[in-house]
Amino acid sequence: MWKQLADLFTSVFTLAHRLDRVEGAQQEQQRELKELAALVNRLAFEMARTNDELKRTAEREAAAREKFMLMVENQLLKANRQLPPPDGEQQ
Repeated sequence: MWKQLADLFTSVFTLAHRLDRVEGAQQEQQRELKELAALVNRLAFEMARTNDELKRTAEREAAAREKFMLMVENQLLKANRQLPPPDGEQQ
């Protein structure tokens, strides 16, 4: 009977020690999960910011291309007005 009682106390202390270790591991995992969630939120924010920057860059480039094409068209129109008249019309 004393042996069974001693075994029972040993089991209780062993289980209590295991429970403490499991609770510690659980707290560590919760901390890591919070860190990962914060990292995911940060990555989502950075991706949204990068997408916004890409859109603004594409808009600026499109505006620059349009401006360049208008400048080319303007120069062509100016050049056409500056051509000398054909040989038959000179007098």
